[in-house]
Order: sequence, then structure tokens, then C-alpha cells
Amino acid sequence: MTLSRREFLKATVATGFAATHFPRAIGAQEQAGRPNVLFIMTDQQPVSCVGAYGNPRIKTPNLDRLAREGAMFRNFHIVAFPCSPSRASYFTGQYAHTHGVETNDTPLREDIPCLGNIYKAAGYQTVFLGKWHLGGNMYALTPEDRWSFRRVDNPNGFKFEKGGPWRGGEDQAQCGFTDKWMGGWEQFRRHLCEASLGNLLKRDKRLGCHNMNPSGPEGTHIYSLVSAGYHEAAFSCGNAENFIRSERNRAKPFCMVVSLYGPHLPVAPPQPWDTMYPATGVPLPENHDDKLINKPFGQRRNNRCYKRHMWTEEQFRDYVSRYWGYCSYLDREIGRVLKALDDTGEMDNTIVVFTSDHGDMVAAHDMIFKLESCGYDELMRVPLLIRYPRAVRTGVISDALVESIDVFPTLLAVSGVPTPDTVQGRSFAEVLNAEAQSFRNMVHSDFVNSSFIVRTKDWKYVSNWKQGDLDELYDMNARPLEMINLAADPAQAARVKEMKRLITAWLKETGNPYAEPLSLAIMLGASEMPLLEPHVVSFKQSETKAGKPTTEFEIAWKVVRPLPADSKDWCFIQVTPRVSSGRRKDDGILTRCTKWPEVPAGLWKAGSEYNMGVMSVPIPLDMMPGAYEVTTGLFNPEKKEQPQMLGGSRVPLGTLRIVKGKDGNIVVTFEPIN
Repeated sequence: MTLSRREFLKATVATGFAATHFPRAIGAQEQAGRPNVLFIMTDQQPVSCVGAYGNPRIKTPNLDRLAREGAMFRNFHIVAFPCSPSRASYFTGQYAHTHGVETNDTPLREDIPCLGNIYKAAGYQTVFLGKWHLGGNMYALTPEDRWSFRRVDNPNGFKFEKGGPWRGGEDQAQCGFTDKWMGGWEQFRRHLCEASLGNLLKRDKRLGCHNMNPSGPEGTHIYSLVSAGYHEAAFSCGNAENFIRSERNRAKPFCMVVSLYGPHLPVAPPQPWDTMYPATGVPLPENHDDKLINKPFGQRRNNRCYKRHMWTEEQFRDYVSRYWGYCSYLDREIGRVLKALDDTGEMDNTIVVFTSDHGDMVAAHDMIFKLESCGYDELMRVPLLIRYPRAVRTGVISDALVESIDVFPTLLAVSGVPTPDTVQGRSFAEVLNAEAQSFRNMVHSDFVNSSFIVRTKDWKYVSNWKQGDLDELYDMNARPLEMINLAADPAQAARVKEMKRLITAWLKETGNPYAEPLSLAIMLGASEMPLLEPHVVSFKQSETKAGKPTTEFEIAWKVVRPLPADSKDWCFIQVTPRVSSGRRKDDGILTRCTKWPEVPAGLWKAGSEYNMGVMSVPIPLDMMPGAYEVTTGLFNPEKKEQPQMLGGSRVPLGTLRIVKGKDGNIVVTFEPIN
């Protein structure tokens, strides 16, 4: 029986196994004249951090060269978020619900045709340098750290739990990249020891991958304690340079991925790149000042990212300054690789691709880092630059809508390598040579299987179905800064319905195994899901008779949308460490209080509010001075479940600060999230 393309993809996802539809091996005669492939990827770099995309202040001369001599895409979108799902989609040309990597630290199956094993079968040398993040947990400091997530059966969507196979993390050759592999964990750490820099590992035992030994906590001016010449970017790009100049087999073309861990947080570039752009002269983005009115509640309750009430303007400018410096440093290292191609005469015989796995807020909407329950362009629209004079017209600037799954089949088409029938993306080769101006009518993105995004030329819709939070609709033509959410505007009701239909149709057409329950949740929308929102009525510090500090929180729950009247739930408050605080070894809950109320019949009515009363949270004497996160939640011990709450299973309330005075007394203050 011959399956159609759609039937094949559905069968692949349903069984959890990909058919090994690899093209036949290619002989030496067919390899002759084929181009090399250099795929350069950074981690968490938005378009605002590349000069060619319209930022005249940032210096990225090597990326600007690729844009000038090749093609630049201004509406290129990732199809999955965050790192692992996005990377798996780039390398396989499949949506996340097909390749199965829906969350970070989930291995990419070896039997799925991907960039490494397809080019290997085509007779290429295959090389991977830097961040992989598709082999399980990255930071495998001890044997206990060798874990990964695995998918388990769940009737309403993907669910993951620890217990999957660990495939070597960052340091083991995988998925066809067998000729040279240098990861950013143990192999990088050995590199430091060989350079007589092992003392850095004693200073920070988790040095490696993203962690380049930052000088302090985020929110202060920080830089890497690893010098520029020994930084991970120098390590990966140095290995790439060496391969091009002296290690490769010149009888074969090569496919090489150079995957850098920066400028991902902690945003700590090596000196002097941290001060390359004086913070006083760095502008904040046009959409910096955002009170998030009518935006998802989960956004303004994310105090890890939403810093409006926590950071000064100077702190935001310093963050942007360091981010730009980090990107300029990475550009310098990328330049080493491009120069090696120039010097060996291989530049015009190499398809050079530059992109990023996702973006960073970089002070847009009063935010930093990355977060869920949103689909902002700062995260989902990333750079894509492609240079190859034989197939890419010089100076192409394209506004065509393109998805990240389209890169893989495009590379194969331009290389003359057959495309496996597992690929869901499409080649945009005709856009590269300017024979076509448009490509897709819309693009889609999957946000950790908790939000789905559809973007047309003029509109963007974000369905935050899993959190039961507010959906988002933005007019990307008239208001591209995404400041005004129109999802609840009665005048846009028909458009909202149509955008939801586009998402559900995409889920079904691309073979999502949970298309039916997901479609039901998306069409139902947040407006009809039960929902509660907490807030702090009052806070004070008191003392017990033993002199032990105690904090008293008064919590009230607002009923945004009604729950069953007989629900009896524990309310809990817990205090956990933040990055800037002293941490215990278990890095877990430091102190908490739980209260089980008697809920009167008919309590949970929309618009009502239930005051839980005073909840006393003791402060252990061994808690170090610093900032801690305070969260709350509800749990029904009889039903073993939690009601739907704005912000997730644990809702942030604010920041607890502990200060020890000169007299030895502990002073505890609380900064609520407004």
C-alpha cells in the first residue's frame, strides 16, 4: 500500500517512529561540483541585534557582509519555541508535533532524516561544532544529571516527564554528524584545562555551555570571567577555522554546523565587549514602555522577564548595551570562519546560512530574556541570511513569509541533494534568485505546545489555550510594535474566529496527533474556561516568641471565570530562590505555608473574590540575605488536581527581600507584582 505524504506523516507521529526514508547514497561522480554547506546559528538573537536589519548603531560587519552579498529575509519565523524544539525543526524540516521534540532537553531520534545524516548519505563530510541541545540534559556534571525528557500518553496534548534516554548531551556525535564533533560542555572544559585555565572550573563548577562564568547576577553590569580568546565562541569558531584550513578531505564537500551558545543568558560578554556600547548612549526600543493592558496575565506576572516595576531605565539600557556587545563579539568570531573560506578559495563554493534558534525581548515590552504566553516578534522573528553566488542573487531583501522548516529543503534543493519525503517544509529557492517575491500566505509557530501562533501578511493571532489565558490579536500592518491587543475587540470577532480556524486547520493538515482536543480548546477560548487570579491584600513582618522572623501574607482570589461551587482547595504560599539570592543545595522550596479553607456553596462566581485570610510564612534563620520569589497556588487534595489559574500552576506574587542590619536583626520586605 502506498501512503500519501499526509498519511505518511500522520502514521509517523502516531506510532512515535519515523520511517527511514533516506535518499540513496550518492557516488563520487555526482558529488563533484556540489557546494559546501556552512550553517551558522546563534542562540537567542533577534533581528534588532544585526546591523543589516536596520540597527545603525550595532557593529556586525560580517553578518552585514552576508546580507550585502546574499539574501536577507525580513519575515522569517521559527516554527517552534524554545531552543530544542526550534533546533529540531531547522534540522529536520518538520514541525515539533512531527519530530516529537516539543520541549527542551528532549533527544532528537536518530532515525529521523535530518541535516547530518542526509548530507552524510550524500557523500559529504559532516561536522557539528557548539550547541546541540538535542541529546538530553546539557549540564551533565554528575551521572545523576544524565537524563532527558520523554513523551508519555496524554489525551489532551503532549506531556513530558524525565526518564528518557540520555544520548551524550553536548559531547557525543549524533544524527549523522560523524566526521568532527566538538560540544560545549566536557570537550570545552577539557579545552580550558589544556590551556592551563582549569582554575576557572574551580571557581564555577558549572562553567560550560551557556554559562561562561558571569561576574555577577543579572540586573547588574556583568561580563564573562572567561577571556575572549578562550570563550566558547572562540573555541567553536576556532575549530571551524581549523577544519576548513587543514582538517577537511578536499575530495569531498562538507556540511558544517557552527552553533554558538551566545548571546543567550546570562548576558555576560567577555571584556572589553561588555563596554563596547556605553549604556548612556543606547536607545530603548520603541515598544519598551508597555503596561500590558489587555495582554495575557501570565506576561505581567512573569517577574523573571517583566521588569517594569523592578528595573530602572539604567538597568534596561545596560542590558541592551551588553546584548549588543555580545552580538558584536560573536560577529567577530564568525568572521574568522568566513575568512578561512576566503583564504582557501571556498567562499563562493559554499552555501553560507546565518540564523538563530529564537530571539530575546531585549527591553521590548519592559521585558528581558524569553517567556511563554506570547508570540512577540522579538522572540519569533529571527534573522535569516543566505549567501551563495551560484544560486542566490546579490542583495536580495525579501519580505516573503518563510518558516524555519523551509531552510532544510531549500539547502537540499540548492545542493542538488534529494529531499526525503518526511520533510514538511518547502524550498524557497525561487525567492533566493529573485524569481519569486512571495512564498507562504501564512506562517505558524508552536510555543511549547501551550500556545499556537498564526501570522499572515497583516495579522498575527496567538492562542494561549493551555494556560486559559487571554489570546492576542495584533494588526501587524498598522501597528507592528504589538502594543495593542485586539483579541477582545467586538469589531474583530469575525477575524478572531477565522484566525482560530487557520490554527486548527494547520494542526489537522500537518498531522498533529492531538488535533481534535487541541482544536476544541482553541475554539472554546479563554473566555469560557474557569479561571482564578490571586493578589496580595496585605503583607507585614512579625516575630514569634522565639524571636524567629515570620511574614504574614493576606491573599485574595479573584474569580475571573467561575469554577464549580463545591471546589475545596488548599491555598499555598512558598518562597524559592532567585538567581541573585543565596541558594540551598536542593535549589527548591525554602519555606511555605498551606491553608485549606472551607468553601461555601456558590463561592466561585465570576466577579466575586475570596479572601484566604492571613497566612504565616516563617523565615528560616539560615536563609541568606538576598531576593527570593514568592508564589502561590491552589490544590484540591480530594481530586488530586489544581484549578485553572492565571500564571500557571504556581502564580508569582512578587519578590521577598531579606536584609540583615548592622545590629544582626533581619528585615524582610515584599515587592508585589502589580
